Amino acid sequence: MDDAAAMRLALDEVRRAMAYGDVPVGAVVVRDSEVIAAACNERELRNDPTAHAEVIALRAAAKRVGSWRLTDCTLYVTLEPCTMCAGAIINSRVGTVVFGAGAVIVDATVQGMGRGPGNVRTEYVVMELTRR
Repeated sequence: MDDAAAMRLALDEVRRAMAYGDVPVGAVVVRDSEVIAAACNERELRNDPTAHAEVIALRAAAKRVGSWRLTDCTLYVTLEPCTMCAGAIINSRVGTVVFGAGAVIVDATVQGMGRGPGNVRTEYVVMELTRR
């Protein structure tokens, strides 16, 4: 699955978030060219401040693969991850993050934490996280 196809699936999740009246963010986790998890923001739906698309998708992906270590996965998200989501991404050891739009408040995002993008593509920003 290429970046554009995965991002289209993340955009489908955005439409679900909008139906809930939530911030329109969608996320998809891909492993070996297969979508293993997809989610949208559900803070309003669940009354849960941590129900961001990225966190929900990472939890579902970890459950599906039977491990919290997602090193061989790529997370596609429509908006640059916030600080909370960046922490979850780092802790889950996701190998690559691809996001579609940069956030306005940079200090509260993954780039603001000093984990800026490894390279830039035309449509999306790709960030390779350092593995330890």
